[in-house]
Amino acid sequence: PILQDLNPDLGSYFGVNDGKGVLITEVLKETPAEKAGLKAGDVITKVGDRKVEDSDHLVSVLRDGDQKVTLTVMRQKSARTECATR
Repeated sequence: PILQDLNPDLGSYFGVNDGKGVLITEVLKETPAEKAGLKAGDVITKVGDRKVEDSDHLVSVLRDGDQKVTLTVMRQKSARTECATR
């Protein structure tokens, strides 16, 4: 996916009150992100039980994790869980 760091203004708009997380701006076809059901406008807030601060932190957490990960995302101001395989 193509990502953008969240900030307090974007966080408020997407329902992430602390302004921390990563906004997905585009999901490329035939990628693990698309297969996991991620969509543009989703905000990744956790990988497993680890809170995501920004895109660099997300990459670091994914690199250190297992092949299969659970992501907590905000979609339309509601939290949901998606499973993804790297």
